Amino acid sequence: NLGEHAIEQYAGFQYFNWLVSVTFPNFVAYHI
Repeated sequence: NLGEHAIEQYAGFQYFNWLVSVTFPNFVAYHI
């Protein structure tokens, strides 16, 4: 189903954005 595939891709994209938003500040804080 194309709709389900799109939802899975969107969910994966949202998870990736969340992961970056969570880990990036810690990465920056650790390296400064």
